[in-house]
Amino acid sequence: PPPVARLVNVYGINLPTEAGYAFRVKTAAINSCLYTKFKLDNTFRNGTHKCVDGVAYENKYTCQQDSHTQIQQTFNPDWATDHASTDLALTNVYSHAVLKVQASGDGTVTYLSLNYPERWISDAYDIEVENIEFEKMEHREMLGDERLIDVLIRKATHLIEPDKSLHISSSLPIK
Repeated sequence: PPPVARLVNVYGINLPTEAGYAFRVKTAAINSCLYTKFKLDNTFRNGTHKCVDGVAYENKYTCQQDSHTQIQQTFNPDWATDHASTDLALTNVYSHAVLKVQASGDGTVTYLSLNYPERWISDAYDIEVENIEFEKMEHREMLGDERLIDVLIRKATHLIEPDKSLHISSSLPIK
């Protein structure tokens, strides 16, 4: 964790977010200089991710690991060549984790990465962590989102009553 006493982690959730890729072995070579052994597999299907043309997207129904459980990734070397035997390959990565939360990332960053600071909540670390999740707050547009600005002002000024609305007026035009 960072060397701070308190961390407020604010992020958006439950937007379709790229989480992985499925590949298959190409069976024909076109030009040996440009040849690659693998191509995206547009037939791959997975029970927890929406798969489109070989790209797996997490969505608001995707099971995520409990943030307090350590990840033990297991690499399956046969998956790239024969994923039919491991059709849950994307979720098998977390086979040792406790899956409790259904959520997805912010359209750019996966939920697992956004929620990562919650793993620092333990007696081993001397840090106070607060995660604040906002439904459908998009990664690149969040800086202009009123919900984020409201949280930043409240946390910076210690106004922590969530039921009271804070409005800002300025003589400067907002662009």
